Amino acid sequence: KYPHYAGPKPAIGFLQEALRWWDRWLKGVDTGVESDPAYRAYVMDSVRPARWHPERPGRWMAEQEWPSSNIKTQTVDLIPSTEKPSIVASPQSCGLAGGEYFPFTFGPELPGDQRPDDALSVCFDQSELSQAIDIVGAPEVEVRLSSDRPQANIAIRLCDVHPDGASGNSCELRCVR
Repeated sequence: KYPHYAGPKPAIGFLQEALRWWDRWLKGVDTGVESDPAYRAYVMDSVRPARWHPERPGRWMAEQEWPSSNIKTQTVDLIPSTEKPSIVASPQSCGLAGGEYFPFTFGPELPGDQRPDDALSVCFDQSELSQAIDIVGAPEVEVRLSSDRPQANIAIRLCDVHPDGASGNSCELRCVR
């Protein structure tokens, strides 16, 4: 979605940014756009899961070069390779807590508390973090699986689990094979 329509807030002056860029490269006007960061993103703080947030606390970050040497990859093993495989047979109702696939902020479209879907899923929990981490970019996951059917769906959710068990969807990947 366009950043000037951002919901939940805060929004960014996307139209003003676009105008600066067009003025520089189409009209030759010195707008200072060459000095802008190569990458800018809003890093959201952890919040309790809700179908709608009028505003998300967080902060803007900027990197002068991209890819940035300030961004480090962190690998997390969710299950040791020596353990036996997990059997997954989730009912078709699994995923109903996931919210709209492409929300446009016209109402409560965001993922709610993921505990109902967690109860119908195979979950791999990491121990509680000693400090918060920022996720910038697209997390990747590597899985090995087999199916006794010609087609299968897999949905992978990265959730922020609160001390009381509330589970908020941070990002997800869906695949059909």
